Amino acid sequence: MKRVLTILLLLLIITGCSNGNDNKLKWFTTQDKAINQGIKDGDLNTKENIIGEMKENGETFVFYKLEEENKDIVIGIANIAKQNGKYAWYRESANIGIKSGNNPSTPVSWDTETQSGKKFTAYTGTAEDKNIPIETEGGEVTPKINEKFGVYYYIEPRK
Repeated sequence: MKRVLTILLLLLIITGCSNGNDNKLKWFTTQDKAINQGIKDGDLNTKENIIGEMKENGETFVFYKLEEENKDIVIGIANIAKQNGKYAWYRESANIGIKSGNNPSTPVSWDTETQSGKKFTAYTGTAEDKNIPIETEGGEVTPKINEKFGVYYYIEPRK
């Protein structure tokens, strides 16, 4: 119970407000420029904090890890919006804590929505092995794993 309260408190402290502000999106001619601007405007500090990218249902998602102290692991997700041949970093969801200090990690799933209005469920957690199955609404899947950070990530359309 103490671990759950610690993680919930961590979530409340670390998570930011959702972006949700279409009017303030900065549009770029390439996806890489949009990602670089997202890194610059966000809490990423460096492109090395990007865990990985996934394409699903015509959308591109970037999973990233925030720099935190005390061995905390906080994960975020951004959608690379595309409109009129231009790209923007769009973050609708708050960042999620999956590990607090030396406590065991907690697998987390959360709902997110793209700039175009499509709804998805994201899954993340820490990975001890290189090939781990996870259970999603769609069934058992093998997520992508970032070995450097020891974190898995996966996204699927909401049902």
